[in-house]
Amino acid sequence: MTTTTTPPTFTTPAPTFDDVWRALMETRQMIKENAEAVRIRFEQEDARRAEEARLRLEREAEEARLRAERKAEEARLRVEEARLRSEREAEEAKRRTEEAQKRAEEEIKREQQREQDAKKRAEEAQKRFEDNEKRSKELDRRLGALGNRLGDFVQEMVRPAAVRLFQERNLPVHQVIANQVAYDDHRQFVMEIDLIVINTDVLIAIECKSNLSHDDVQEHLERLDIFKQHFPQYRGYKILGAVAGMVIPPEVARYAHKKGLYVLAQSGEAVEIRNPSGFKPHEW
Repeated sequence: MTTTTTPPTFTTPAPTFDDVWRALMETRQMIKENAEAVRIRFEQEDARRAEEARLRLEREAEEARLRAERKAEEARLRVEEARLRSEREAEEAKRRTEEAQKRAEEEIKREQQREQDAKKRAEEAQKRFEDNEKRSKELDRRLGALGNRLGDFVQEMVRPAAVRLFQERNLPVHQVIANQVAYDDHRQFVMEIDLIVINTDVLIAIECKSNLSHDDVQEHLERLDIFKQHFPQYRGYKILGAVAGMVIPPEVARYAHKKGLYVLAQSGEAVEIRNPSGFKPHEW
């Protein structure tokens, strides 16, 4: 509060010392009061400012606290969201792993089943193969036996006819010998000649087959090449060759004829020489 004092007016009579002193004291009091009022006003202003500063600091502190709490809540929510997302991803990964494991187990079972089925099929195939092998061997045995019987049959057909057939070709026959076998010095089988037709200086080695093939002709030619080596008793003879069969394909007959062999074939119930009358056989 400001107190205004009207300065004294000096009029006549002139102020006395007391009057001046009193005026000075009043002025001093007034100054003191003004100073006190100013101090109080400043203190009040400082207090107001301090309160405002305190309130501002409290407000700022509260705002900072709220911001911190908000950020902490946001961080907590992010952490919680990350945790939930991590749990979901872990659960999804676990589910995928379980599904993959289940598929792998199913695939392993299917593969094991396929292996078992393949093994079973292989065993069945092996059994069928073994059965077929047995039947094939049995068939080969029967065919071999049949072939031997048919070969023997052809041989028995040719044997009596050989005398007449070769005499008709101006080759007189003195002997017909069947199944001549040769061995080497180690007693190992070398060859067998089904029929040998001989006279004094000519020998005809005949190979008899039920179904004459190209290989049969070739093998007989190879036998004729070494005939005298393994039948030395006939070294002084002129060696001729012949093949005979119940069935002789035309190309086989032509090949044998070209190689200088007589070709004897069944004709009805008889046997005939298929080479033309002017045929000149090869000599070994």
